[in-house]
Parts: sequence; structure tokens; C-alpha cells
Amino acid sequence: MALLEDATIFLQDFGVPVTSGVVSGLGILDMPGEVVMNDMVISTDYTLRCESSKFGALAYGAPVEVDGVLYSVREVKRVDDGTFCEVSLS
Repeated sequence: MALLEDATIFLQDFGVPVTSGVVSGLGILDMPGEVVMNDMVISTDYTLRCESSKFGALAYGAPVEVDGVLYSVREVKRVDDGTFCEVSLS
């Protein structure tokens, strides 16, 4: 018996608004900095965790607005059972 789950329940507490074209939903934006030399942050890696059913087919270079800030898609990877995906942004 397959379990039916509502992915929006997982995103409602910490999710921020995400829009790409006419598709909108919630996602969790991670912005870890990478310390490379002398305790200085050299780069930030933006990763968005969101629903695969809404954002899993985004193509490289597609514009995505996350919490009012515009990003471009670098890569989309499905996570675990495919309910969620991680979108690398720049």
C-alpha cells in the first residue's frame, strides 16, 4: 500500500515563496558559505529544497524567484524517494 503524503506540510514552517514562470510554491533556501582561506568566505552555494512535482523539471538557466530574489538554475537533483528535489542556484 502506497502512502500518500502532502509535501507542503514539510515546507509550511520554514518555506519561503518560490516562483518560476506560472508555477509557485514553497521551498527551503540554504546559503552555506565556503571558507577557503584565512577565515574568509569566498563563495556561497545556494541550494533550494522544494517539491519535485512543481520544480523538478527546471532546466539549466531557468529563472527562479526565491523570497523576492531572482536566481538562475544550475542543476536539479531528486532527493530520496523523489518527492523533493534540490535545485542548485546561482
